[in-house]
Amino acid sequence: MTALAFATLDDLRDRLSPEDLRVVDAAPARAQVLLEDASDLIRHRCAGWEGAPESVRVAVVCRVVARALRQRPAGVAGDASQVTQTAGPFTMSTSWSTPSGDMFLTRQDRDDINGATASFFGVADTLFGGRS
Repeated sequence: MTALAFATLDDLRDRLSPEDLRVVDAAPARAQVLLEDASDLIRHRCAGWEGAPESVRVAVVCRVVARALRQRPAGVAGDASQVTQTAGPFTMSTSWSTPSGDMFLTRQDRDDINGATASFFGVADTLFGGRS
């Protein structure tokens, strides 16, 4: 059984571009499932998820789902990692960041959830017993 999603459809809609918003509005049930899947992925992959502020969990879930929604067969979208065009003899190629709409956590996503700090390898936590 899937636990509750960290973010709602309204949270997701508030963060999406107009193009991505059309995808959600066309298939809200799919978007809801992706929100639940992203939340489950965070629970599974991020040991510190319970300590993350709710606003951070919402933001990360929405980022993960937005990446998964950006699977597009045509056009140059925000998630294109490489575009090549040649005028003659007519060549064009595009590489997509998420060509199959995969759901994944980036290192930044995991750091945000697990509470990674900018301190020197977490030395402040180990030297001072967690006190700043």
